[in-house]
Amino acid sequence: MKIGMLERILNKSMMFAIGSSLAFGLVTGCGKENSPVAPVNQAPEIYITEGPSNGEEINDNNIVFDWLGFDQDGTISMYKYQLTPLMNNYQETVSTNHTFTDLSNGFYTFSVLARDNEGEWSPEPTERNFSIYKENILILKPGPEDGIDAPVGGIWEYGEPTQWCNENYGDDEGLWVGYFNDGEGWIDKTRSYICFGGLSQIPNNSKILDAKIWLTTQYVDYSNTLIEIRNVKTNVNNIWYEDIINWNNQPECDNLNSTKIISEEGERYWIDVSNLIQNCVDGDYNNGLMIKLSSEGGDSRYCGFYSSDWENSEERPELELVYIIEQ
Repeated sequence: MKIGMLERILNKSMMFAIGSSLAFGLVTGCGKENSPVAPVNQAPEIYITEGPSNGEEINDNNIVFDWLGFDQDGTISMYKYQLTPLMNNYQETVSTNHTFTDLSNGFYTFSVLARDNEGEWSPEPTERNFSIYKENILILKPGPEDGIDAPVGGIWEYGEPTQWCNENYGDDEGLWVGYFNDGEGWIDKTRSYICFGGLSQIPNNSKILDAKIWLTTQYVDYSNTLIEIRNVKTNVNNIWYEDIINWNNQPECDNLNSTKIISEEGERYWIDVSNLIQNCVDGDYNNGLMIKLSSEGGDSRYCGFYSSDWENSEERPELELVYIIEQ
């Protein structure tokens, strides 16, 4: 039987309708229609746009982080960030940056996530690992008002101490060390003490990398004079005072710190006090140093340094500290 033109058109239309319905999932059994499948929400993405690079070592304890979120099927409604080990929990914010200040030296991990308008967070935080190694420098150069230094002198006649052993020279412009023997019963010995205040500026969790006391000579009468520096014992009963100290009430000294050969006038000499300052930062009393001749006997010889009472501030004693603040 021949198929007429009308039948051909109807057959083609029916086949197209069926194909279209199958393509769009609208044909079902029992005469019912399926509901359209809802699109799946895409989690937001988060990027760090400014801050230390991964593994970078920073010589600064102030750090800035910027970040930016992106959501391909919605908008960003919230962020949260964390810096470990400084922060125990995430901090939520609508801001896209944060500045961390006064960070201690150590290793850190910065993490940030974004949340979209559907309430979904980034599946994983974006992170940066970095370390801070910030060196701090402190220079102390006190003057007459706040300097703590004094020479002490003892004089003996025919083996007996004189009244000079009780004299205080706390306002002297020099720090003297020496020995003199006139060969006729007159013996003179001189030592000096120095201590720097202001160490409370260093945080307790600091590590001293380097500490030097700089002294400038004002008088040297014997070239290549060997002096020794001893730490004053760090206990509360051993504190000395600039306006009271004399030969007879000198504080007790501890082990040898170092020795120096003094040769020229007008030269700067340094004394390493790193261990002494570290002990003071860790809780010991800061009682300073004693400077004396290595041998207080034999040939007569003297040398002297400028004290904190000296009029020229450039030549006064100076303490230079380099330290880091640890976690």
